[in-house]
Amino acid sequence: MFHYTFFSQPSPLWQGVIALRMRVFVDEMQVPSELELDQYDAAAIHLCVQDGKQTIGTLRLIEDKKNTENTIKIGRFALNKVYRRQGIGTKMMHQTYHWCQQYAVSKLYLDAQTYIVPFYKTLGFIEQGDVFIDAGIPHVRMTYTLTEDL
Repeated sequence: MFHYTFFSQPSPLWQGVIALRMRVFVDEMQVPSELELDQYDAAAIHLCVQDGKQTIGTLRLIEDKKNTENTIKIGRFALNKVYRRQGIGTKMMHQTYHWCQQYAVSKLYLDAQTYIVPFYKTLGFIEQGDVFIDAGIPHVRMTYTLTEDL
C-alpha cells in the first residue's frame, strides 16, 4: 500500500526524499549534485510517496510569487526506477491537483524533460514555448489550468 504525504520542512521524510532525488537525478541522469539541492527546497511543499517505509516517489511545489494568479511550479519529480510505469506518477499528479484545489491554486507549470512530455500531455498539460537546456538536459515549459471538476 502506497502512502502519499505532503509536507514542509523540517520533516523526518526529508532524508528519504533527498536520497531518492540524488539516486534519480544525480546517479541516473548525471545532473551535477551541486545543482540538485537548492534555495527553493526550504520553502517548498514536498510530496513523499512511500511503499512501507521506503521513499519511492517525490515532487515539490513552489509558489510563483511573480505571477498575479495563484500559480505553483512543480519540480523535482522523481520516481524510483522499479516503480515506474505502474500508474504511480499519474496518482502523484492527481494527489497534487487535489492538494492545489484545497489551497485555491489556479495554475500549475513545470519544466519537463522532453522525453517525458507525452506523460504530462496525458495529464492535461500543454507545451509553452521552445525547448531549452537545463543541467545539460533538454526541457520544455508546460502548463495546466486547474478546474473545479477534477
